[in-house]
Amino acid sequence: MFMKNNLVSVIIPVYNGEKYIKNCLENVLSQTYKNLEIIVVDDGSADKSAEIAAGYPVKIVAHERNSGLSAARNTGIDNAQGDYIHFMDVDDLLNTNFYKSMVEAIVSTGSDVACSGVIHEQARYKTQLFRKQKVYTS
Repeated sequence: MFMKNNLVSVIIPVYNGEKYIKNCLENVLSQTYKNLEIIVVDDGSADKSAEIAAGYPVKIVAHERNSGLSAARNTGIDNAQGDYIHFMDVDDLLNTNFYKSMVEAIVSTGSDVACSGVIHEQARYKTQLFRKQKVYTS
């Protein structure tokens, strides 16, 4: 029987994200769940995004020119080794228990996919989406 090791591949497409990359990577690295593979896809950035990312324990894959978000995510998938994939934008931050909660939800329900809540904090008012936990199975 095949046993998963529950490795999560965190794919972070970056295009000129120098302003955010340090906080983003430090946030992912501060997760309580440590079985993470962090893949930064530098999508042809003209700034120091890749140089900053190189100072962290991450895999960096570079596009010579900007190819767009979908292409960067696909490149991340092509380089991922994890059992699960999470797409994270460079300007996003996560609760420190995010991956622990997601993996526990997937494993405990036997799901293939997990969706999480979103809180938009840069708006005039904080808005929260996906408040309730739902499990869909076939």
